[in-house]
Amino acid sequence: MDCETGIESSRFSRAVTDMDDSKFSSPKPETSSQSPPSAIIVYGADHNAEWQSNQLKTELARLGEVVDAGETDPKPDNYVDISSRVCTLTLVHNGIGVIICGTGIGVSIVANKHRGIYAARCVTPGDANDCKVINNANVLCLSAKTDVQQNVRIISEFFATRFEAIDRRMDRVQRIARVESHNFRPTRAPVQIALIWRRLDRDMAVMTQYLNTNGAFLACDPSLFPEGPISLTLSERGLFNVNARVVQREPTGVAVEFTDGQEEFFQAVSRILERY
Repeated sequence: MDCETGIESSRFSRAVTDMDDSKFSSPKPETSSQSPPSAIIVYGADHNAEWQSNQLKTELARLGEVVDAGETDPKPDNYVDISSRVCTLTLVHNGIGVIICGTGIGVSIVANKHRGIYAARCVTPGDANDCKVINNANVLCLSAKTDVQQNVRIISEFFATRFEAIDRRMDRVQRIARVESHNFRPTRAPVQIALIWRRLDRDMAVMTQYLNTNGAFLACDPSLFPEGPISLTLSERGLFNVNARVVQREPTGVAVEFTDGQEEFFQAVSRILERY
């Protein structure tokens, strides 16, 4: 069995879903009133809102590089799965998320179940301004019941606005962070274990540098894994299997997202994380 290991790794950009306390302990304060273009914008729409996607993605493309969370196989189309995937990729890329469903309510509920995500449902440009200036939101949730041109204006206002880092605002977002830290058990840990990649020709052990129940950072040659689905296991006997895909490549490894797998795998990972 071959073993790919690594000691040093660059920061796993905001990590895979709700992971690093130090990164998510409080929303990062900003001082400018205008927001520069975002490097990565993660977009997702469920089946009730897909009809607005072309116009909304055109607007978002003016503001940054758009990653469509729905462009996977199988394609997530319900609001739970699409919102969760948007949040995963938003954290991975340290970006901004934009999610739309029929009402905007469902995706916002799901989004705020992720550590490090501060999602706001907005139906007016004023909402978009307030959630950035006051709350330092990093995920915008839209409703397909809102006119598409209104949603374009909401997007424009959201990305044109920054958090107002005055003492009163800082106090509130720090209080939010304390509530988050109290209610969310940290699920990312610097765990080094071997995950076994079930290749067609042979098995290969790859060391994790960070691990959570939704994914891991694997310390390896970033070109080691192909695009598309890969099969991983915690056991050389083929127990505790999970399917995964690479969501980011860095010089010292890759971030992988666990897509689906045996419940025993996730239970085993949870038990490992309980020790950290």
